[in-house]
Amino acid sequence: MPAISVPSSAIFPLPSPNKNSMSRELTYGMIAGFSTLGWMTLGYVLHWEQSEMGRYAPFLSLFILMLAIYLTILVKRDTDQAGIITFKEAFTAGMVVSFIVGIMVGSYLMVYVKYVNPGYVEQVISSATEYYKAEKASQEQIDKGIEGIRAMYAPFGQFTYGIGTTMMTGLLISLVVSAIMQRKVKRIV
Repeated sequence: MPAISVPSSAIFPLPSPNKNSMSRELTYGMIAGFSTLGWMTLGYVLHWEQSEMGRYAPFLSLFILMLAIYLTILVKRDTDQAGIITFKEAFTAGMVVSFIVGIMVGSYLMVYVKYVNPGYVEQVISSATEYYKAEKASQEQIDKGIEGIRAMYAPFGQFTYGIGTTMMTGLLISLVVSAIMQRKVKRIV
């Protein structure tokens, strides 16, 4: 009995490929970015950062990024490039998706700490101060810790944090997925 081959475009339909293959990365990056922002918003609305759920919430964001990178490379390889993709092309596609998601997440975090919840930084500082005092840290250590928190949770700090962490995570995911999915010769089924 012959194997039935279903193109990935039938499973994951998107606009038909065009000469600008970068639109594939943009499309999946935007979908992943908005999905991540929706998940983050739900977490903030439900105050997950103050509960046990807050420990596990970032894993869905990680899964969304991983899925977006995988689908981008899969569709680019099987639909846009007739089943062939080099490691470099796959890796570049994954990093572009990561960058788009990172820009969106960084912008969201910047707006969140500046306009949506400007008291969040003071809450973090209060929690950190209590922790430092419980650990019997010196006033100098407490002051340095607070200075670091203010820098990290400043709007620009959150923007760079969002981009940086997403890009580093995307780098690792892209390396693994690209190594697995690269195909130099079209597979005949």
